[in-house]
Amino acid sequence: MSREIIDRLNELLECERAGVEVAMRLATSDARGFTEGELKKFAEDEGWACGGLRKAILRFGGTPLERTGDFSVKVMALPTEGERVSLLARGQAWVVRRIDALLAKDLDPETRAFIVEMRDQHLENVEACPMCSSPVTLGRGSMMTKGVRSGSTGARKYPRRSHS
Repeated sequence: MSREIIDRLNELLECERAGVEVAMRLATSDARGFTEGELKKFAEDEGWACGGLRKAILRFGGTPLERTGDFSVKVMALPTEGERVSLLARGQAWVVRRIDALLAKDLDPETRAFIVEMRDQHLENVEACPMCSSPVTLGRGSMMTKGVRSGSTGARKYPRRSHS
């Protein structure tokens, strides 16, 4: 059992739960920049990640924590849709940086495959954020501007829903 890996996975689980909450709150707000389909995909992606993270924590012998981050409160407290979308994109990029740090650890192949797919999914979500035309820093010197991800091959190696 690696306490550090379990702690990092639980941190991500807390963030992904908050991501589900953000999507639900934006769906009931006046977020005109998002289509219903975009919000649904975002919520499904975050929910999928929660399930995969729970399984990974259990594989490492840990206990999934039940906390939810306060990210949705921070997003919804912003006065304009542009600010909300910008923070949402930055939050997704923050998760990518956390995933990058986790990928440097000794992970079992199933967890590694899931985490890589989760990373790709978050990059897709940053890319899909409407009105996000300014570059978002992803870490390791990578940046992304809407529609262009540095180092992206565009090919999906692991089927997303196989980890749910």
